[in-house]
Amino acid sequence: MHVSALELGDGPDGVLLGHEQGYSICSFLDIGKELASRGYHVMIPEYRNHGASEEVPDNEHIARDARAALAELKRLGAQRVFLGGASCGGTTAAIAGAEGRLPVVGLLIMSSPPVAAATAWPR
Repeated sequence: MHVSALELGDGPDGVLLGHEQGYSICSFLDIGKELASRGYHVMIPEYRNHGASEEVPDNEHIARDARAALAELKRLGAQRVFLGGASCGGTTAAIAGAEGRLPVVGLLIMSSPPVAAATAWPR
C-alpha cells in the first residue's frame, strides 16, 4: 500500500485535513502551511487514486487512509486532533476521528455527502 501525505509543523496539537474526491493535497496546502506556522502539527493525506498515492480499482480505502493519517499523527507525538475536510474527505475524517485514536477537539466539514453514504464506507 502506498498513500502519500504532507506533514507540516509539529507539536501536540494535530490537524487532519481530508481532501474531496478528485482533488489532492493541494486543496489544503495554503491552510496547512498557515496552521503549521501557528504551531499545529498538520497531516494532509492524499487518498488512494489521487495524486502520488497508489492507484487501486476502487475508492473503498478512503476510511483506512484517514485512519492511517491519524495513526501517523499520534506516532509523531500529537496528543489531540482537530479534524477537517471537504466532501467525502471531511466525512471520512470525522468517521476516523470517532474511532478514538486521539481525542478530537474540533471538527469542520465542508459540503459533506449525507451521513448514510458515509456509514456505508468500509471501516
